Order: sequence, then structure tokens, then C-alpha cells
Amino acid sequence: MKETFHDIIGLGAAGEHLQNALRTGAVSHAYILYGEKGSGRRLLAGVFAAALQCETRQKNPALTDRCGTCPSCIRYESDAHPDIITVTHEKKSKSDKRTDLSVDDIRRVISDVPIRPYGSPYKVYILPDADKMTPQAQNALLKTLEEPPAYAVLLLLAASLSAFLPTVLSRCVALKISPLPEEQVEQYLTAKCGEDRQHARIVSRFASGSIGRAKELAGSPDFAAMYDAVVELLKNLPRKDITELLGFTKEYGKDRTAMPEVLGLMRSWYRDVLFYKETGRPAGLIFVGEVQYIIEAAVRTPAENIGRILAAFDTAERQMKYNTNLELILEVLLLDLKKYG
Repeated sequence: MKETFHDIIGLGAAGEHLQNALRTGAVSHAYILYGEKGSGRRLLAGVFAAALQCETRQKNPALTDRCGTCPSCIRYESDAHPDIITVTHEKKSKSDKRTDLSVDDIRRVISDVPIRPYGSPYKVYILPDADKMTPQAQNALLKTLEEPPAYAVLLLLAASLSAFLPTVLSRCVALKISPLPEEQVEQYLTAKCGEDRQHARIVSRFASGSIGRAKELAGSPDFAAMYDAVVELLKNLPRKDITELLGFTKEYGKDRTAMPEVLGLMRSWYRDVLFYKETGRPAGLIFVGEVQYIIEAAVRTPAENIGRILAAFDTAERQMKYNTNLELILEVLLLDLKKYG
């Protein structure tokens, strides 16, 4: 079953604004829902669109969510609602590789808008990645934004506002979807996805406040394998020889996409070591399942050496921006970890 407003964790100002619009009936003709990939902008757009059309809510305007059982909600559940339209790029040939909305795609919207809803109070258009529209496509949409029929609602989804023309921005209500606190992401993963506490805590650290990103990482075999490899390396670091370190380097020093996550996992480990060394308390650690190894590292590693290790991470991350030899960067970092840890 698809989510309702009730199911969305941490609605924030954007969700509250949309629910208030449902409550008061002051629904704008155009919204820009913007936030990072995985922030939930598409989920929020879908839930809002379904609530606008919900037949139960139409009879009881005080409701601010869809019922999930009326004919309109059932059509939404099966992705068959004729008056909730997700606009996608229409490919003209097999060689057409573009995914962003073209002028022709927007013209299809413009020609469809005058056609009244099929029995719903609104006709809702959801435009994913609207910030990737060309200026020509945005200008084509402008007349619809200026003079929309009363039943039309456009939901433009975007990563940021920077690519929109001022004329488009001035005719839309822009609502930012802010990142969630790590604790809320962790709670969602344990309560809704059945993740164990340690994995949920690690994933929430790397999700940057995005439920979508958190679910992606939680279900990623590659991330799980990377996590296991990093933990195995660090908890046995004193017993690792140079050959084993170089083996890890060759495995994970060739992927520019994975490297930030590898370094992030390692840095989090040593932050746990520092935290335990300063507080003597296991509560609050990220690697809750590896407490004995964190304690061992905290006992054997002088505080100044932990400082040197964290500085080595700063150096490695800085060098990654300018140096293409990731294997060498990771190799030097691992040798520093071995030396100081």
C-alpha cells in the first residue's frame, strides 16, 4: 500500500504547508518541491496529489490526508488515476537518450491542461527533475503558470531552485524538503524496514538526512560488503601486514564513487575510538556491535595519535579533489592508520 501523509517521517515545513492547503482549501496552482535526490520530494508530491483527489476528503474538508479506500485512492494505489499525471520525456526514436523534459514534452502538458478532469476536483501534473528543463521548455510552460484553469495543479520536482527562470519562480510556491536528523532516519530503518540497530545507525550516517538514500544503502549488497570489509580491516588492523593493506587498497582504491563512503566509514570508526577514549562510555557509539574492538583501539592508541589519524583523513579527502591516483591516496592513509593506530 502506498504511503499517506501519516506515513511520512519528518514532514517538515513543506509537508505542513501542503496539509494546511488541504485544510483551508488554499491550494496553489503551482508548487516547486525541492530537495536532494532521495529527499522524498516525489513521495510528497504523490501523497499530496492523492489527498487532493480523495473522495472521502472532499466530503469532509477538515481531513488533511487521503483515506486510502475510496475509488480515487484505489486508482492512485494502482497507478491508474486519470487525473494524476506524471510527465515524462517522450522519446521520438531509439537513439533519443535524453531523460529531461523537452519543449515538446511541455507542449503536450499545455495542450492537455484545457481538457477538464475526468470527474476529479483537480487535474494534477507531476514534473520530475523540472530543474533540468531548458529555458525554452520553461518559457513554454510560463503561459500555463500565468493563466491556469482553476482545476490545474502543477508539482515541479527539483534538486534546487538555481536553474529556474525568475519568471517561473515568481509564479510558483517553492517548498524546500529539508534533510531529516540522523536519529529519525535510524528510527525509520529499524521501525519500518526491520534493519538492526547497528546497520541502521551506519546507514543513517551516510544518508545525509534522506530516507530514499537510506533505503537504497540499506538494501545495497555493495554497501554491505564494503561495510564488512572496512570493519574487518580496522578491528584487525594491528595484525594486518602490508600485503593485506595493499589488497584492500586495490579493491577499494579504484572506485571514485565508493571512496568517499570507504573513508567515511573509517573516519566514523576513529571518531568512535576518540569518543570512547574521552568519555569511557559505549553509549552513543556508531559501531555498537564492535564495542570490544573500539575499546581495544581506544586503550592502545594515545589521544595525540587519534588526532593524527583524523588529520590523515582530512589530507586524504583534500587530495581526492585534485589527485586521480586514488589507490596511492588510500595506500598512504592505511599506512598512517597502521603507524598511529
